[in-house]
Amino acid sequence: MSQFLVEAPANVCTPSHLAAAAAHLAALDPAHFSLKVLDESQVRALRMGLFLGVAQGAAEPLKLLHLTYTPHGPVKQVVALVGKGLSFDSGGYNLKTQGGIHTMKCDMAGAGAVLGAARSLAVLQPAGVQVHLIAACCENMVSATATRPGDVHVSAAGISVEVNDTDAEGRLTLADALWYAQTQAKATTVVDIATLTGAAGIALGQDTGALFANDDALAASLDAASRRAGEKLWRMPLNKGLAKKLDSPIADLKNYAGRWGGAITAALFLQQFVSPGVTWGHLDVAGPAWDDDAGLPTGFGAATLADETGVDHPLCLDCAAQLREEVEAQLREEVEAQVAELEGEIGAYSNALRQLGEEGAAALSEEEFAAELADLAAQTAAAQQQQAQAESALTAVQRELAAQQAIAADIAALEERYWHDLNEYQLSLQQHISERDGLLQRIDRAGQQLLLLKSTNVLNDTFRIWHDGPFGTISGFRLGRTPEVPVEWEEINAAWGQAVLLLATMATQCKLNFSAYRLLPMGSHPRVADKRGTYDLFGPVAKLWGGSYDKAMAGFLACLKEFGDFARARDIAEGQPSLFEFPFAIEGDKVGNYTVRLSLLSKDAKWTKALKLLLADLKVALQWMIQRDMSSAKAPQLPSLAQEGPTHNTAA
Repeated sequence: MSQFLVEAPANVCTPSHLAAAAAHLAALDPAHFSLKVLDESQVRALRMGLFLGVAQGAAEPLKLLHLTYTPHGPVKQVVALVGKGLSFDSGGYNLKTQGGIHTMKCDMAGAGAVLGAARSLAVLQPAGVQVHLIAACCENMVSATATRPGDVHVSAAGISVEVNDTDAEGRLTLADALWYAQTQAKATTVVDIATLTGAAGIALGQDTGALFANDDALAASLDAASRRAGEKLWRMPLNKGLAKKLDSPIADLKNYAGRWGGAITAALFLQQFVSPGVTWGHLDVAGPAWDDDAGLPTGFGAATLADETGVDHPLCLDCAAQLREEVEAQLREEVEAQVAELEGEIGAYSNALRQLGEEGAAALSEEEFAAELADLAAQTAAAQQQQAQAESALTAVQRELAAQQAIAADIAALEERYWHDLNEYQLSLQQHISERDGLLQRIDRAGQQLLLLKSTNVLNDTFRIWHDGPFGTISGFRLGRTPEVPVEWEEINAAWGQAVLLLATMATQCKLNFSAYRLLPMGSHPRVADKRGTYDLFGPVAKLWGGSYDKAMAGFLACLKEFGDFARARDIAEGQPSLFEFPFAIEGDKVGNYTVRLSLLSKDAKWTKALKLLLADLKVALQWMIQRDMSSAKAPQLPSLAQEGPTHNTAA
């Protein structure tokens, strides 16, 4: 059963599918098994923050499985088997590589082993021990809601954990599951099994699992059980010196301590969630859970957790001692019965000898001998008849046994067909759900695009103002130049062309006529005109003969200041609580105390700084216009300069 569950594809063997498998097991033996399946709301009520943190990025709902085996008669010990149940592990934002991600459907092999052990318990039916089989089942996916590296979650035990690696997720789900086993199931012995670390496989190979335990007796019992089951375990140390690698500057622990001693630090992390006095074992089976050569799961661990012989159950040494006492008592009773039977036969033989001695040793007559012989023949015939009847009864029993075996084979075939049919149905259902989700996503994207079209302002989208180092940029073109970065004049001209076109369009939209200047957008050759003439706002320009260029820049700055005065007057007239104001004051040819004139005395860096501040004021004016003057089609709030990203395009 463990191999069948692990072999199923991840879109079939989901957390809900594992819950259905547990329900099937419970239904097979309701006299011994009971099942609880907790959903997200119930898990959240228990404050299992680590489990919820791993599952929060997946669309598939999480499930916490709690299958309980209760024997007939008194319970002497409470044991919990906890399995890792990641039905698919993408690694989260610490995404797995292409070479390792395709087999991650097997990351629920621990839960599969626990369910396989439950199937064996139904057959073994050990007395005196109550077994809780627990699996925290979910997917670890990448999405907008997934846990990010650096997030902090709080476990049900109250321990905060910094998630510095989202691909070390199994220990997070196990930590809350261990807490559940101790506090909700009241287990005093807990064994967890998980495909937890690649480090265990690197250290021990693909046929041996790593065994950690805080109790030597439990470690010896698990090792003995694995040998009987034909599975290899090797005990590893819980090196306390490595525990400091789990320290976090912002939480009680971090979930990943680096690659050195990875299997040991993972076990030390889990040990933080084991209460004092609880006997705990941890099996890291990342190596032997999957056979790379065959491309199939192995079901490793299920036989170890539930020894099929039923003589020496691997869960505890107390059970083995009890079973040994029961066998010894049974053998003692059988020997005593045989001795009593022999003593009875000896007594009868002695009585017969004594009777013969009393009667004398007289020989039988012919008639007496014939009578004795006839009596013996009759007894022989009766014995033969009884033998024939016994053989007939044996034949009938053998026929009945064969019939029962045929029925059992039919039931097994029906069960196998049931699982295959269920998998096919789940696969078909998943395909239909995927198609439906695809249609819903297309509808949602279309709706978002429609909303975007309704809320888009063409000026804001067309003239994107930002910065690139010391330069202000508009539509991706840098405005200005420095000795370190001598920007080409074609790019500067394109930037001025965009700025002139934007300010002229804003003035037209607001029905504002500038009093002293006219802006003449002409592509990469913009100009500014006044009553005395027209001035080129494009280069190349030499500082010695840059008078016309300086007049054009000063004229543009005057127009921008006049637009700001217009905006402030309008806010006053409309009674706005917040009046328009440039972030950098404009006085004459200066903006923020930096002149826009390109003279011999003005350094290129300061001129570039002035142009950067000029674009910042232009951006604020554009924001005001969109908010105040585009009321018929309200645009979304423009992001601030501190929130936008660079969009520099070197193409002129």
